[in-house]
Amino acid sequence: MLIFVFVRCYGYDFLHAGAAARVVNVATNAAALSYFASHGLVLWQVGAGMAVCNIVGATIGALDVRAYQLIRAGRPEDALLYFLPCVALIQPNGSLVELMGGAAAALVAAFGWRALWRYMSRRRAPVERAEGLPSL
Repeated sequence: MLIFVFVRCYGYDFLHAGAAARVVNVATNAAALSYFASHGLVLWQVGAGMAVCNIVGATIGALDVRAYQLIRAGRPEDALLYFLPCVALIQPNGSLVELMGGAAAALVAAFGWRALWRYMSRRRAPVERAEGLPSL
């Protein structure tokens, strides 16, 4: 909503309106946090849990976007390096150790799949070219 105010009332383009809205948002959040913290009304444990979940969600989103970019660029074997750990981070229950262990195991599996993919692509390419088929 604030972005539209900046665009309509102040003549900003959407990029600069988005940046200005983020600055205003951070300032109001900092003011609210300082007010409530000074009165002892902040539940720090809940806030810490929300911060961790926010970081994990942003990480999953960034990994997913990078995997999509690599698939669009024609490099699906490299996309596995981002996609498999991303999927491993999506666990509704379990400890942090299980979560990180699953992500690490997925990363090791992704390296293995990428090596296998490249090996099979190199091995298959001469046969396809000999038969007149386009290579991958």
